[in-house]
Amino acid sequence: MTEKGQSPFHPGHPVPVEHFVGRANEVARIRRAARQVAAGKPQAVFISGESGIGKSSLAQFVRFTAEREQGLLGYSLLEPGHTLEEIARPLLRSLYEQSCESHRGLLLVLDEILGLATEESFAFFIKDLFDSNALSDRPLPLLLLLCGTEERRRKLIEHHPPVARIFEVTNIGPLSEMESREIFSRAFGRVQIEVTEDAMDILCWHSGGLPKLMHLLGEAAFRLAPGMEINASVAVQATSAKKERPASRRGARRVRIPGSPDL
Repeated sequence: MTEKGQSPFHPGHPVPVEHFVGRANEVARIRRAARQVAAGKPQAVFISGESGIGKSSLAQFVRFTAEREQGLLGYSLLEPGHTLEEIARPLLRSLYEQSCESHRGLLLVLDEILGLATEESFAFFIKDLFDSNALSDRPLPLLLLLCGTEERRRKLIEHHPPVARIFEVTNIGPLSEMESREIFSRAFGRVQIEVTEDAMDILCWHSGGLPKLMHLLGEAAFRLAPGMEINASVAVQATSAKKERPASRRGARRVRIPGSPDL
């Protein structure tokens, strides 16, 4: 029997940039902002979407493309273990000046701002960081990229309403059925596993266009498959094995699969 090898899915983690699929419109908008930064104009983008929708994967992908195409220096910070002082202007200036000979600007990703968004001081910090930089005699070519839910963005605005005018908001929703199929096809294809059409229908419908569920279901199907094929029986077992359900499926493109269990 052929060994299946390592699972091609990444539940709970951003997707490696080489495996990123879809989000063409959102990627194009952020790439335009990166081009502005490379030309010397600071920009700020807020990637908004529900938990598990793929905000972190999108942020890491556009960071990679901005480094490769616009010559920016990318730097990512997750909220845990970092304070406001660690992301203040001196650090940004130091990072850029250390690499100014080989980079045209700086892209700073602030990801998963769950706790920070509830602090009033963070809203004032973001506003001061962006405005003071834009108005300085020597503005830092900075693309500030925040990732969070719409609730967190509104909380920032509630603390300090002028924050609303800083960010270009990029809302991301569920992936289309075509994008969902491409994710499953590419992932299983990397490990030479075939997926039958009815199994693909079941996996796409039950994932509801949410990347987090795609990786959970894909991981379960990979583990449950006895060989190098995912059939309808395996797909149904995978949907039954995963207890986690999406908080919302608004906007998801779904096809009702006769005989498949409802979630």
